[in-house]
Amino acid sequence: MFGGVDSRCQQVKQQEKAVIVHCQSADDDLHAHAVVADSSYGWDFQTCFGAGTVFWCRLAFQDKRLGFTAFNIGDDYDRFVSDYDVYDDGVFGTSQPWYWATTSHC
Repeated sequence: MFGGVDSRCQQVKQQEKAVIVHCQSADDDLHAHAVVADSSYGWDFQTCFGAGTVFWCRLAFQDKRLGFTAFNIGDDYDRFVSDYDVYDDGVFGTSQPWYWATTSHC
C-alpha cells in the first residue's frame, strides 16, 4: 500500500438539476450519486501499486454524458488529491479537461 487519496467531484454549475456521478474501481462500485449545484460528492481510498488501483467515473446531466479515469496509480502515483469541477461545457480536473457529449434521442 502506498497511501490514501481523497477524491472529489463538485458541481459548480448554476443549474437546478443534479449531475449524476457514478464512480467505481475493479473492486468498489461507489454507486450513482446526485450532485446538485454548489455541492460535491467525494470519497477516499487506499492505493496499492501492485494491484493497479484505477477509479473511473461516468457523469450524466440532462442529455449530456461523459466518462473519464479519475485516478490511475500508474499515472497518478504521487497525487493524493483528485478534484474535479463540473461546468456547463465539461469537467475540469487535475490532469485534463473532459467535454460533454450530447446523446441523441430517436
